Amino acid sequence: MKTTYLFLPFLLLAQWVGAVVPKAEEIWVDQSAAPGGTGSDSAPFQTITAGIAAATTGDIVTVKAGIYRETIALKFGTTEHPFILRAAPGQRVVISGFTPVTGWTKFGDAIYTATVDWPVRDLFVGYAPQPLARAPGRDQPWQSVAMLANEGQQIKAAGKSRLPDVTGGFPFLFGFVSSSNTELSQLVDHTDAAANSVALRTKPEDKPWLRFKAGDRFLLCNHVDLICQAGDWAYEPLANHGTKLYYWPATTNDLNRTQARQLKTRLVLIGSGKDQKSHCRVEGLEITGGAGLGIEISRADDVTVDKCIIHNNAGNGIFMRRSQNIRLTHSLVLGNANGIGIASSSNVVVEANEVAFNLTDGIDVAGNVTGQPGGEPTTSDVTLRRNYFHHHMFLGHPDNMQTYRGVYRLVIEENLALFGGQALMTEDTENSIVRGNVLLGTGARLIIFGHHTSHQWVVTGNTLGFGGWGSIGMDGHDYQVDGNIFYGNGLPTVESCQDDYNLFWLANPDLPLIVTAKHTTYNDLAQYAKVTGQEQHSLAADPLLRNVPARQGLLERVDECSPNHIYLRQLNKLPAQGFKTGDHIEINGDGVMRCVTATDADSISFEPPLPSQPFREALIWNWGQRTDCALDTRPGEKSPALKAGRSGQTIGATLDAAAYRRGDFNGAGNRALPVVPDDLQATWPNPNDPLIPSTGP
Repeated sequence: MKTTYLFLPFLLLAQWVGAVVPKAEEIWVDQSAAPGGTGSDSAPFQTITAGIAAATTGDIVTVKAGIYRETIALKFGTTEHPFILRAAPGQRVVISGFTPVTGWTKFGDAIYTATVDWPVRDLFVGYAPQPLARAPGRDQPWQSVAMLANEGQQIKAAGKSRLPDVTGGFPFLFGFVSSSNTELSQLVDHTDAAANSVALRTKPEDKPWLRFKAGDRFLLCNHVDLICQAGDWAYEPLANHGTKLYYWPATTNDLNRTQARQLKTRLVLIGSGKDQKSHCRVEGLEITGGAGLGIEISRADDVTVDKCIIHNNAGNGIFMRRSQNIRLTHSLVLGNANGIGIASSSNVVVEANEVAFNLTDGIDVAGNVTGQPGGEPTTSDVTLRRNYFHHHMFLGHPDNMQTYRGVYRLVIEENLALFGGQALMTEDTENSIVRGNVLLGTGARLIIFGHHTSHQWVVTGNTLGFGGWGSIGMDGHDYQVDGNIFYGNGLPTVESCQDDYNLFWLANPDLPLIVTAKHTTYNDLAQYAKVTGQEQHSLAADPLLRNVPARQGLLERVDECSPNHIYLRQLNKLPAQGFKTGDHIEINGDGVMRCVTATDADSISFEPPLPSQPFREALIWNWGQRTDCALDTRPGEKSPALKAGRSGQTIGATLDAAAYRRGDFNGAGNRALPVVPDDLQATWPNPNDPLIPSTGP
């Protein structure tokens, strides 16, 4: 009896532990399975929804190959047994918001029409978005606003091509408001070809800042009469929320592959607006075609999204709000409206991802997104580490990275950010660090600490180059800038900036190395150091990076450009300086080496031509006589950056840009990202032939 009593508490404890931390069960899903499955490997459920419904706390739902057209909400797990939704190893699992478009009938010689029972604002052939019908066409410059009448309701257009007569349907103008550099869509009532004018459906009481102004540039979009070549399409909303579509397919087989986004809000939900969901993982899924978000993480704790491909969603690819302890790793976030959104969250790690070609920003980190005092919490302790951000340069104020409205202790380290409107735009962000990154190629500045609200930043050990308007903009206080390579740009500084151990190289020696807040310029570092006490150990020399362009020019005077002749802008006001016949240029990082065939004071000609007429600012990298555009920003063996930093370390970033572009973020020689399926790879965006977004006003 005594022995029994001694062991009884341990037996009870073992039973209690087993109840709290049960063994995770694996539930299987296969859309090709027979009906009536039980969730076993031999009798899977047919839908992910059914698999999740059958799961309990901490179970694993494994999904076999297929396209699952459903929206799902994850359950929760425990620290020991997180709830896991994953693709079966080596299998392609697609959660899709796309719905096939069927029932096409002939409308004319080449055009087909179909009617669907949901609102359509986009059309895809497979995963290739189709261009919305427009005038002027893709091979012509945009129209510009010559003048306005009737309180902004009438636009007189000026352009090389005339507007066609358009009535009925759902036409709209899509363009850019030059004063704010933002995109704008406004509904059209009708056009008058004889007068080359457009009558809008705006009203005098409409917000005046949401109107076109003289000098703005636009396209007339979305009418069946504007369809002029294969691939063009247009839509017309119907009274019953349906849509009538018009489409000129490249081949009749394309009609069998058309699809449009239908499922709204989000495709994958982790958490909810009420109960906090914890301890979840999503692994190996492809999430695409949502009419809203791809993945939403709301009021959740301890969530990991790993090895996913999140693409072509009409909202954010992934958006997290009021959540904590979130990890996004080894994923592709491609071609969404915005890539990644983080709001009112803490302890977030975004690591080893490729984020590219999203229509606006690559990643937004924000606090109180409501904009109202006390509306939502701030965001803190976010780390962006070893990611590849690129090609965010299309709509509005595009940035590879942006922060705003209350962000604290943000760490941005060892990222590669190429080809953006800006590499990093900040507002209301404090006590943060930019360390070990390569930020290269922007239309505006590389980094902006802006709005007089971004303070206490450390910028150290980076390679910063080819900022279209300069390197760093500072209008706050308390900055530390040291150990950086400034390639092609000097440093605009402020009185509270501590800067030293930097290396400056400017292709044009007439440009200043340093510009102070009082607009005093210095071309000589020794003189600047003597006057201010800053940059005592800094250098002005060619950093001898392994393989980089010699110059960057920006496309200017867009309407006068053509696919093989462009006008340039550079900071030195000598637009084409440093470009000569025989040079090799790369435009917008498309990987195509073009040869300069002629130059003059402000323009260059080249072959082969661009695939379409340029429509806004582009980045032109001059590689000179180099024929290999495999970017390598590491200091070479004879670089003056070696051992020249504080405590003898190398100045600038040492990350391997070519490895990052292959998806290898730790130098192990292995791709950390998912393999891109062939049908998605075939639709990879061309940065020199972007599509106009289909969604109108």
